[in-house]
Order: sequence, then structure tokens, then C-alpha cells
Amino acid sequence: MKECRVVKLCGKKHLVFDGENFFPAFPAGRFELDSEGFKNRLAVGDFVKVRFVKGKDPLIVEVLERKNKLSRKMTFTNKEHIIASNIDEVAIVVAPNPVLKRNLVDRFLVACNSANLPLFIILNKTDLLPEEEIEKFIMPYSEIGLKIFLTSVLKREGFEELSCYLKDRWTLLVGHSGVGKSSIANFLCPYANFKIGEVDETTLKGKHITTSSTAVKLPQGGFIIDTAGLREFALFNVSQREIQSAFKKINELSLNCKYSNCTHRNEKDCAVLQEMAEGKIEAEEYNSYLALLKEANDITK
Repeated sequence: MKECRVVKLCGKKHLVFDGENFFPAFPAGRFELDSEGFKNRLAVGDFVKVRFVKGKDPLIVEVLERKNKLSRKMTFTNKEHIIASNIDEVAIVVAPNPVLKRNLVDRFLVACNSANLPLFIILNKTDLLPEEEIEKFIMPYSEIGLKIFLTSVLKREGFEELSCYLKDRWTLLVGHSGVGKSSIANFLCPYANFKIGEVDETTLKGKHITTSSTAVKLPQGGFIIDTAGLREFALFNVSQREIQSAFKKINELSLNCKYSNCTHRNEKDCAVLQEMAEGKIEAEEYNSYLALLKEANDITK
């Protein structure tokens, strides 16, 4: 029996790493029987016990307790989809092409806060953005202390600092299709050889090229996990307070609301609504909060 780590889910045969070598291993049948409520019983990053029997494929027989996990809710089944586990941090990659909006960043900020996972931002394709637009986008996140890296694969800029930061860490890359996650992974780890997609000019949406999460070893130590591009990320099992905590101004103002359980939608004597009426809260921030609030597990919709 040997302790290994899952680095890629490949149908029934997964790829694991024992600290020195990568090799395929099959999950035992019990994982299929014990998968109620889960889209995937195993996830990239899992520590597992592998049994070796002469003349047979290695068999994954046990998943060790996870220190953390990042999950989303499957829209139609409400099952939990575990994107990755036992990670040190999450990096959300954003770019002006296909589109630069804060909603997905806020979603991951909420999810990471709930999972007690550090989040940082990689703003890619900065060669396509004027400096003032970059500053406008990153300001609300730098104000709450998020680390932000500015990169351009085309100009080969911003990767030296990012590479040093990732050393000896397990980092999950997330974001929409087409923002450059695989390009960044290939730049940081040239032998990864991930396929690169383009943005559809008619829909402004990225084309799905990466089809499963894959962890690749970095030359300087550590791993990065490239994921399939997400066109939606439904929050899994988060509360109104956890959503509110991702919005600094709204969270601070909530202390002045009349009701301790104020949702800041239509309550009387709501400090947040008062500040909104006076134009002291950005409409984009408030609308992002309202959109996420619909997915809270503890309030009346």
C-alpha cells in the first residue's frame, strides 16, 4: 500500500503521483457506490491509498481526509462538484477577451472565503487594456488585500514574479474559457503542452479546449492545476453572511442596519440601501452582491 496524490481524472483510470513517479490507477468499486450527492467522489489533489497486486493495475482503495476543497453546485442535479482538494490557494484568471467583469471574481471570492482558501487574481492579456481600465478593475480587490498579478503571454510580461510566488505551492487556476489559463500554464511549465483555444468572435465566449482538471509539476517546485473553462459557477452551500463578507463596503455598512439579519434588498432602515441611494456604493458591486444572494442557502429567495 502506498500513499499517492491524484493529479488527473481520466474516466475510470486516473493519474496519480507518489512523490517520484506518475502512473495510472483505477478507483475501487466502492467509490461508485458511495457517490450519492457528488458529481465526483475523487478529485485532483486528493491524497489516496493505492494497493499494488502483481499482474494487476494499481487500485485506489481509500481517500484520505481532505484539508480543504473548492466545490460548485451542479445546476440541474444540485450535486456537489469538487473541482480540487488539498490546495494552497486559488488563482482566478481574468482577461478583457472574452470579457472583463467582476461577477465571476466575486463568486470565487465568496466560494474561497467559505472554504477558507486564499484567492488571488491574475489579470491576463494586459496588452489589450489601457492602464486606467486596469486600475479601475483591480482597485476594489487591492483594497481588500487580494494579491494581483498582471500578465501578458503575448509580450511575455509579468511571469517572473508569478513564478516565484507559485514555488512549492499547489495552485488551482480557474476562470472563463479563453482567458488564457492554459497559455499561462504552458508558459510556467513548458512541457505541460496544454492545448490552446481561441475566443469565438460572434459570442465572445472562449472555446472549451481543456476538458478535465490536470495538475502539472512546476520546474521550481509545486504544482498548478489547469481546469476546464467555467461558463457558470453555482455556489455550493454558502450563507448570506459568507456572501456579504466578500463585499467590503456592504459588510462594513451592515453593522449600521436596523436588523442584524438584514439582506440589504428592501428592509427598513438599511444602511446599505441608504448609501446606495446617495451614490456611495458602486452599482456594479451592489448588483453583483444581489446576483449572488439568490444562491444563499439560508434566506428566503
